[in-house]
Amino acid sequence: MGVHHKDTIPTPSGEPATVPVLEELKALGNARVEIRAHDENTPGSRAIPYGYNGCVLKYA
Repeated sequence: MGVHHKDTIPTPSGEPATVPVLEELKALGNARVEIRAHDENTPGSRAIPYGYNGCVLKYA
């Protein structure tokens, strides 16, 4: 029927099995920087590594 119920208790996705690799640091101007990340096992893919939904970047 295609009816889905809402998950009231979110299920964690678990820890990633591989390490993300940062690449393509590019200055865009006005204090903006573009950073791309990929899975270490699939360097040609532009998809977000499994288990990751963001990153924290600390600037000093």
